[in-house]
Amino acid sequence: MAALREWLAHNPSRYVITGPPRCMGYHSPFGPWSLRIGGAQLPVKPR
Repeated sequence: MAALREWLAHNPSRYVITGPPRCMGYHSPFGPWSLRIGGAQLPVKPR
């Protein structure tokens, strides 16, 4: 999330944040931690 916010701070004329961040999980919560994959989304819209 920090990398997303940093990029947006360096490109203020391109996008604006439109909502709260979201955590995206792609594997079962019952699987081992070492095999889980996830990501973060930050909703934006063009200026």
